[in-house]
Amino acid sequence: MTVEILNLRVRAFALEGEAEKVAEAFERFLPAKTEVLVEDLEPETEGGVFTQPLKSVTAKITQPKVCKDFLMKAFSSLTDSEKSKVVRELPHRVDDKCNFFLRFSKADFIDGRLKIGELNVVHFKVKVAAYPAKKEIAVKVLKEFLES
Repeated sequence: MTVEILNLRVRAFALEGEAEKVAEAFERFLPAKTEVLVEDLEPETEGGVFTQPLKSVTAKITQPKVCKDFLMKAFSSLTDSEKSKVVRELPHRVDDKCNFFLRFSKADFIDGRLKIGELNVVHFKVKVAAYPAKKEIAVKVLKEFLES
């Protein structure tokens, strides 16, 4: 069973001073000709978490072969323990719409490394083609793909 990746979205939030570094890291890390957008986000005024202006740095890859090659490259750069953790957590990393989620440390990403992160991260949202389109099928094909 082969996996087909329909698209891959990458997003990070950054403070004013780090947004340029994050955008440069996106451009270095993502495949050539991937458009990187930087947008201003206003602070939340009533009971919000973000009390100062932020930047949203985003990119989207829509060519299935490029997405698949990129995902394999990204996954292969992880340590063996991180790879095992991701595979073990697949049922929790895939939603009912067959999206696969990874979060990488933003500081390591800026420095050119991928390391699984929990806080202050770069978000990867990978749309997996599963037939039929069910979470269980997506988990199965991703597991086979990542373990190959």
